[in-house]
Order: sequence, then structure tokens, then C-alpha cells
Amino acid sequence: MFLRPVRPLAFAGLFLFAAMFAWNTIGVADGSGEQWVIPSILGFLWALSVYSFIASFQHVPVKADSQASFLAKFRAVFRRAPYWVLAFLALTSSVAVLVLSYRLFSVWLQDFGIH
Repeated sequence: MFLRPVRPLAFAGLFLFAAMFAWNTIGVADGSGEQWVIPSILGFLWALSVYSFIASFQHVPVKADSQASFLAKFRAVFRRAPYWVLAFLALTSSVAVLVLSYRLFSVWLQDFGIH
């Protein structure tokens, strides 16, 4: 898959944004890191989305040949069916993260943006 080189970057992003969130909520006692909580949550969600997409769709079975028998075509469709469910879930979660990103960034900009 062409996104395989991005997988370590997404994995690193997961840890980076989780550490950023932990540092800003637990490590900084005076509340000075409060402005980075929302971006760290959204960065973690996007890194998780990219990583799970890459990890889930690495080994999708190939389509059946057009000259293959009906039974071979049926087996190929049956093996690929769970990936259609995963694709629907990935699309749904991506739309949810996109909507959540818009909502949280609008809150973040109202609180910490340029006034």
C-alpha cells in the first residue's frame, strides 16, 4: 500500500499528541499549557484515524478475475465483505472527527485565538 511509509509517522504522532495532552493536563500545574489541550486531542484523533486506516487496509484480498467461476467470484466477494464494513466505519469515523475538529477548533479559537 502506498501509505505504508506514513505508518511510523502516524504512530509517532499518537505518542506525541498523547504526551502533549498528558503534559498539559497533568504535568503543568499552573495551567499555562491549557491552550494546547484541544489541539492535542484533535491531533491524537487524526493520528489514530490515519494509523487505523493504514493498519486495517494493508492486506485487502484481490478481486476475482472476470473469467473466474461463479464460486471463485463468490469467495472473493465474501473475503472482501468485512473490508467494506471497515471502509464504512472508517468513513463514518472520519466524518465524525472532521465535525468534531470543526467544533473544537471554533471553541479553541474563541478562547485562545486572536481577538
